Amino acid sequence: MRFNPYRRTFLSFALSIPFLTTCSSGLCPSQRACLPALVLSTGSSDFGSRAALSTTVQTLTVQNSGRGAARGLTGTLTSGFSFTGGTYPGTGGTCSSRLNLGGTCSLSITFTAPGVLASFPGALTLSYAGGSSTLPLVGATNENGSFRKGIFVSDAVFSLTPGPTATYASGLFSAVGATGATLLARVQSNFSLDSVFDTVNSSYNAVFDTALALDASGDLYSAGSFDTYKSNSNVGLVRINSDGSYDAGFPVGSPGFNSAVYTVAVATDGSNDVYAGGNFTFYQGVNRNFLVRLNSNATVDGGFAVGTNLGGAVTSLAVALDGSNDVYIGGQFTNYGATPLSRIARLNSNGTIDAGFNIGAGFDAEVVKVLPATDGSFDLYVGGSFTTYAAVSSNGIVRLNSDGSIDAGFAVGTGFTGGEVRGMALDPAGSGDLYVVGDFTSYQGNSANRIVRLNSDGSRDLGFDIGEGLNAAAWDVAFEPDGSGDILVGGYFTSYKGASNAYLTRINPLGTVPSTIVAQSGLNGPSYGAAALRDGTGDIIVGGTFTGFDGATANGIVRIKPDYTRDTTFQSGSAFDSGVLGVFVPPVRNDVYYTAGGSLNYNGTSISKLTRHFANGQLDPSLNTGTGFAGATGSVFWCAFPTDGSEDVYVAGDFTSYQGVSANYLMRINYDGSRDTGFAVGVGFNDYLESVQVLLDGSGKVYAAGKFTLYQGAPANRIVRLNSDGSVDASFVVGAGFDDEVWAVAEAQDGSGDIYVGGNFNTYQGTSTPRVVRLNADGSRDAAFNVGTGANDLVRTLYVPSDGSNSVFLGGDFFLYNGSFFNKVVKVGSTGAADVSFATGLGFYGRIDNIFPAQDGTTDLYFTGEFDSYNGQAQGRVARLKADGTLDW
Repeated sequence: MRFNPYRRTFLSFALSIPFLTTCSSGLCPSQRACLPALVLSTGSSDFGSRAALSTTVQTLTVQNSGRGAARGLTGTLTSGFSFTGGTYPGTGGTCSSRLNLGGTCSLSITFTAPGVLASFPGALTLSYAGGSSTLPLVGATNENGSFRKGIFVSDAVFSLTPGPTATYASGLFSAVGATGATLLARVQSNFSLDSVFDTVNSSYNAVFDTALALDASGDLYSAGSFDTYKSNSNVGLVRINSDGSYDAGFPVGSPGFNSAVYTVAVATDGSNDVYAGGNFTFYQGVNRNFLVRLNSNATVDGGFAVGTNLGGAVTSLAVALDGSNDVYIGGQFTNYGATPLSRIARLNSNGTIDAGFNIGAGFDAEVVKVLPATDGSFDLYVGGSFTTYAAVSSNGIVRLNSDGSIDAGFAVGTGFTGGEVRGMALDPAGSGDLYVVGDFTSYQGNSANRIVRLNSDGSRDLGFDIGEGLNAAAWDVAFEPDGSGDILVGGYFTSYKGASNAYLTRINPLGTVPSTIVAQSGLNGPSYGAAALRDGTGDIIVGGTFTGFDGATANGIVRIKPDYTRDTTFQSGSAFDSGVLGVFVPPVRNDVYYTAGGSLNYNGTSISKLTRHFANGQLDPSLNTGTGFAGATGSVFWCAFPTDGSEDVYVAGDFTSYQGVSANYLMRINYDGSRDTGFAVGVGFNDYLESVQVLLDGSGKVYAAGKFTLYQGAPANRIVRLNSDGSVDASFVVGAGFDDEVWAVAEAQDGSGDIYVGGNFNTYQGTSTPRVVRLNADGSRDAAFNVGTGANDLVRTLYVPSDGSNSVFLGGDFFLYNGSFFNKVVKVGSTGAADVSFATGLGFYGRIDNIFPAQDGTTDLYFTGEFDSYNGQAQGRVARLKADGTLDW
């Protein structure tokens, strides 16, 4: 049996610390240490294995380093902890009622996880004649397991809105942790989901912004590109009650807005009105260009007469803080009626332009965020993709005075480069510090990957140490409402400072993730290639473009045990200088594996796109590829192994030469790296290969598939079968072949000689069979395998089990198969129909690149790729599933 994968237990002990000794009066007449000083000499605090999830056992060694024997020795434990096997010392311990001077004995202690996310203090007390010693113990459970810790969001976060005790996060996601939360969630300060605020099955597409109602109701306005909220038609904007239910008193309805609402702000005049800005041009069938003010019942406030005047989208709104009821708008517009108005404006409460806010020539590119200063100055911070304001250089950020002029006291110098500013947050403690996030990579010429804190004068606050920063764009930043000074950051990123933190992270004022929030882990980047070793360990080798696994460095390659812990005997050093695109284990060897990709260096050794390694990660020097692969990109995509008992290898990819000799996209090399001249491709292919499959019948024939349309100058539309000498097998008739690229080929396991083919095609020999087909051994389509409308996006990988089911697994970028929802993976039966006994639920969020079987006697399958979750549960780009589709670890 396997344990609950979302519970990890820890048991921690202070190491080599003498116990405190208490002497009773009368038993210690002098200051000499007459009683033993018991010392804990060994013990480990790391219990990350998935094999120990509901309980954790720790063995301690106790040593008597005092001045005499410890007599009448007994032990007691606080609740939650127990002596293994019963009372002191338990069947797992060797201690007894006496421990002589210099002697040692052991105690085995079990911590039983209570099943909630928390830290549980405890104590071990050892008593003996005349004294006692106490050692603190700490047990903890982490509901999300060791492979992917902490909170996670299944997709991008666009907006963060602090509430009184929790923060509203919105974006593209469908789950937070293992709980459904459709596009919108309320996240508490301990990073748990507030289940009282229920948004499941609320809407589809995206939520771009939220704003709290100002009437003490606790309601929330939510804006985006959705059509419904909990079956209620509200196109683009909805008001939600504090429990997540629909507020029928604000009926935007349908048609609502005719395009996306990007931003929303609540009027501060007590009216409970709301401003909405976006890309729309109509509201409830009436022409309203990009900006509208709605009454508290969702009707248009005619007193705010913008109408059709704005000439472009509004992406940010903010109500002025000076009591005027004016509103700042920023976006893509360049005019207001006949008046030039370049991307920013202050509008009076009636919707007219406030001429006292003079912007001159305005901004030269989009304004993404406007943020009023909170220091009483009535200034305004502006961020975006612009490089100038009023013809003055100001890359990405500027602070404007209340009259629209530049505040020279906020000196940004060369500002931001590499991308735009998307979110800003001012320190509520009044320091004047400003957090800025976006997709920029530098500030004032210094590295600043997508997040930075600025002092009140515009200089960078170096006390906020971001290290490598975020690995992809951040969209918003907000202060945690618990008064800690920590910030929340949301966006498209999947790591912060090299550690996996997908889409949402919490950072303290020093730039670190607080210790109270357990960092997410797993692989911090995509996995493009993986395979199971056949050495009896059940371990897998995973390759990709990641740089870390479970918080430790792993440059493109890692060996993972069946319990999802890292195999520390695997020594890859600095590893690869470029991504690994494939990992392949030969069937005739159990001690080596091949890697393919675009790398020229492995751990300081020059290589050329193809390597062979021993199971411990070291290079096998007997494979000499010399100058290796070149031409086109030179990358190797695929390896396949003959069934003739040799140790040769077929190599395919995007190369045109090997060791300086022509080799157009496919070749066979001997075990030592020399070319096997018995396999002659001649002029070869006219474009790259993605997959090679050797037939299992011992004939030596090989399927080659990819982007090509010619082989040896003759038509061969994206698939061909070759004889063992490299000539075309004319008995496999392709004809018109495929209309687009083939990515994967897998042979059926029923002895028919048929093959499954997956890729980006829509037709084979002119017949519709979107992205997957089964071909007979003669190249004709197997009409009994009916895929209907097939997959709605790319099929990247195929796996055919040898269990007699005559089925095939498809993995890739799709989310529909034959019109039904199967997110990135589906099991298909012998007729082409989906096999729903393999139930994936929400499926994978992120593409699948590999499917392969565990080599440990189970029917489990491994999946690797770019995903961050499976069926609403966090997964760091590697998942292991049982035969029914449930997670197994």
